[in-house]
Parts: sequence; C-alpha cells; structure tokens
Amino acid sequence: MQLVLLFNERPIEIGNELIGYASYDRERWNDAAKAAKTFIDEYGPNGNGAYGLTQSTSDGDNRDFRDVFLGFYNKTNNPEVIFYRPGGEDKSIESNNGPLGFSGDNLGKGRTLPTQNLVDAFPMKDGMFAGQGSKYTLNQSNPYENRDPRLDYTILHHGSSWLNNTLDISIGGVNNPSNSAEYSKTGYYMCKFMGKFGEESQYGNKIHLWVMFRYAEMLLNYAEAVYERDDKISNTDLNISLNLVRLRVNPAMTPLTNELITQNAGMDMRTEIRRERTIELFNEGFRLDDLKRWKTAETEMPMDIVGIQWKGTEYEKVWANCPYETNAEGCIIIEKGRKWEEKNYLFPLPSDQLQLNPNLQQNPGWE
Repeated sequence: MQLVLLFNERPIEIGNELIGYASYDRERWNDAAKAAKTFIDEYGPNGNGAYGLTQSTSDGDNRDFRDVFLGFYNKTNNPEVIFYRPGGEDKSIESNNGPLGFSGDNLGKGRTLPTQNLVDAFPMKDGMFAGQGSKYTLNQSNPYENRDPRLDYTILHHGSSWLNNTLDISIGGVNNPSNSAEYSKTGYYMCKFMGKFGEESQYGNKIHLWVMFRYAEMLLNYAEAVYERDDKISNTDLNISLNLVRLRVNPAMTPLTNELITQNAGMDMRTEIRRERTIELFNEGFRLDDLKRWKTAETEMPMDIVGIQWKGTEYEKVWANCPYETNAEGCIIIEKGRKWEEKNYLFPLPSDQLQLNPNLQQNPGWE
C-alpha cells in the first residue's frame, strides 16, 4: 500500500485538472513523504531488515553499487532490489553498450552514450565541486580524476580501464573509430548495468536485472518529498535518507547538510537533492518524468546535447581535427536546435479511445 501511495501521490507541478490535479497541493508531498517513511521504518535496516542499500566492497574502500543490477534479491548480499524484471545470464548488455575497438565476443556497439551534462553533475570525491568548496582542483589533462566514484561506475571515458585496456575514446582513437557508424559522438560510453570487466580480458555471462524500484530510490523519494512539503529538510532527515545513498560509494564524502548549503554560495538544497537523484538513478527510466513533474523540461530539453570538453583540454592535442562546433565552455555540440512545447508535458490521448468515448477531450495542444 505504501508503494501505491508513493507513486500515486508524487506531485506533478503542472496544476492541470486533465491529469487529475486541478491545482498544486503541497499536501500530496506529505502523503508521499509519509508513505516512504513508513516503508523505511517497517522494512528498512531498522525495521525488519528486508531491504537496505547493497554494500559491496569489491573496489577497495568504495562501496560499489553496480552489484545491485548483477544479482537477484538477497537479504544479505543484495537487499536493495524491491521490484525487478529478471534478464538472462548472458553478455547482451555488454555487447550492446560496450565500447568499440575490441574484436570477437568483446566487440561492443556503444548504443548508450552519456553526455557531458551528466558527467558535469558528478562532484569531486569529497562531494563538492572544483572551485566551489572542494579541496580538489579539476585536472584538465584528466578531468575524471578525484571524482565521485559513481562516475566510474556509470560512465566509461577516455582513460578508463576496460577489458584490461586503457580506453582511447577520442574520435578516431582505438575505441572510437571515426569510420564506424556506431562511434561515440559524445566521447563517452555507459558501463552502468554491465559486469565489472575493467581488469578482465573478455566478456563473460552475467546475470542482468532490470530494476524497476530499489531502496535507494525510496530514500531519495523521502528526502525530496520532505523538502518540497516543508521548503526545508533537517539534517536528521537527510542522514536517514539521501546521505545514506550519497555516502554509500564513498563514506569520506562530505554529507549534504544545511550548514554546507549556507556556507557555500551558489548551492541550494533543492538543486542538490535533484542532483543526487540524477546521478544515482541515471538511465533507470526516471529522467524525463522527473523533468516533467519538476516543470523544468521547458528549460532542460531545448539545451544542446554536448559531448566531451575539447577546447583547452588534452583532447585538443590528441584529437586535433575535431569536426564539431564547440560551445562557450569548449564542449563539442552533438545536437542543437532542440525544442520543447507546453503540450509535451502530457501525452496525446489515443484516437481510438476518443472515438469510444465522445465525452473525452484531447489533451491541450494535441487537438
């Protein structure tokens, strides 16, 4: 019942009676917060212990969250999975999404290509951003150094270790050949959901789950709902929710606190809560719906799709003949001129349903 409430009551900030809500009502955030908190209290580690965050330590001191997607629910080894669709025990995820430049069974098709916008969302490994409170500076020769460990668990970049090789993803490089129709235009590949093949020499069969709902999302849902309900969130509530997710991969990371926001100009709590959700739940099917319910799609969706920062970085040396236009930040522009219309916040009603029920009216803009 708690899950049904959570999905039903998550507020959509459109205020349109055609989608069930005639106006914005903050009480719906309260329903969502209570539903999440009830689940956490009853079924989390301090309840009956049925669910929690998966805590693999296969990568030294960093708690590797990739195991969530590579094994079935297990109260001890993988307690994070709540709802999932089982996949096969194979290497299909690796074959479809792995980098190019390998041969035989190791050949990937690079079908999921993260953007620079996503890479930029990952802070340094102390939880802050370079030049904005972090003790780390951004190394232009290796901008992926000293970053939140989730970056390397999510994205393969130039210099990543994969299949016992160091990747060269500059266009024309070994792992991004420009004579291939399937090269990575952004300069990145996805490795989330894939097996841990950094130091292995070939792909092997792995169990792959499509996880539809996991405990980490429940924690992030709670933090967001509390903040939106109250226009604030206590450190106590952050520590029982978002910070558990934030610190899971790196316990030495700075927790998100009200004091951190106050002491660092340019930071705000809503943005940081949404950033954590963006990082943690990348490619799990939430992003577009999140932008819609936050009513930020009209700002985010028309933005250019950009790839690696070329100007002023090591790429400018190793990839001298870049064929792409660059933006003000020196990032290559993959796609521009994107548009978003107000009608896109709603889907059109199917024409056969309109014919079956003449009392139905088409959603605005789709007439």
